[in-house]
Amino acid sequence: MKKYKNTLTIGIPAYNEVKNIGSLLRSVESQTISSAKIERVIVYSDASTDGTLEVVNKTKIANLEIISGKKRMGKSYAMNEIIGKTKSDILVLLDADILIRDQHMIEKLIEPILKQDADLASARVKEYWAKSKFEEILKISMNLKKEIFESINSGNNIYTCHGRARAMSKRLYKSIRFKKNVVAEDAYAYLYTVYNHFKYVFSRKANVHYRLPGTFKDHQKQSVRFIQSYKQLVGEFGKSFISKETNLPKHIAIPYVFKYFLRYPFTLTLYLGVLIFMKIRSVFVNEMRGTWVIAESTKEGFRK
Repeated sequence: MKKYKNTLTIGIPAYNEVKNIGSLLRSVESQTISSAKIERVIVYSDASTDGTLEVVNKTKIANLEIISGKKRMGKSYAMNEIIGKTKSDILVLLDADILIRDQHMIEKLIEPILKQDADLASARVKEYWAKSKFEEILKISMNLKKEIFESINSGNNIYTCHGRARAMSKRLYKSIRFKKNVVAEDAYAYLYTVYNHFKYVFSRKANVHYRLPGTFKDHQKQSVRFIQSYKQLVGEFGKSFISKETNLPKHIAIPYVFKYFLRYPFTLTLYLGVLIFMKIRSVFVNEMRGTWVIAESTKEGFRK
């Protein structure tokens, strides 16, 4: 029997993920990991009402632990509960609505922790195929953003730290606790890491897929929430620190924006209009709730 030097826990916070949670768990089970042993897979159901727990209970994978929340408390609470149950050398946190195609994804995700002394690592996210015209607009805008973000400091910045797939060293997850009702918990994790002199590394080779919102209404929920979310973090990290970490160097961003406007002038103009609308709406509508209304079109699973 092979002896592993490192141990691994995989945590999955889930709220009404009946359409994808079974596929995700099977993907986790099929992962090939040579550098660490999976001790536990913890699924925290945040008072799901759609049959998520039933699907999880029917999924026969090794070392599965299920925590059933009785009242919806939000993702930050769910992650804290998972952290409280974890003793492994590394904790991997996965959103329940992602698609893993690469059977070595988790191996690649934890590599910076094992080989580069990182404390926080985040996977590269890819948008799944566009089902609607609106998704096509968003997908092009996301491709633009990724080119910019991944060119800044070799991708090691706040914009590549996505909540969809992350890994944490034991020294970090034993230190961090996500604040109640924090919406931008991915930004919180990054800022906490850098502010407290831990190390973040972007795991460029680890890829996961996710669904963009398929409707304007669903995009509005997510976008307004994102625009408002950084305001929650100022009290803990300070405005100047957040400004430094979120700064986009013009000499990097402008050439990419120019390239995309030449290639997709109509699409980028439409997206710019959508962005302006969202910024105006964020002044008048409050989406800052830890238990936010989910964007239903992002939970459709990955069948064509």
